[in-house]
Amino acid sequence: MKTTFSLPDSLFERATRVAKQLSISRSELCRRALEAYVREQEGEAITRALNELYGPGGEDSHLDPVLYQLQLEALKRVEW
Repeated sequence: MKTTFSLPDSLFERATRVAKQLSISRSELCRRALEAYVREQEGEAITRALNELYGPGGEDSHLDPVLYQLQLEALKRVEW
């Protein structure tokens, strides 16, 4: 899909330099940058949701004591 958007001249010039350094088109640079930004925002949304769920007044985030002991026992059998 093609799209058009406006950038400040200074950002356009910086992006052009980076694209040349990476030997990619400005379009490819924008695609990569947008992909990274969206991935970061999705991760932050997950973090916010977990903080809301397990934050003050939220769910108890402690492991069940039996499961905790089982995990410790399993770790003893793993070669690090």
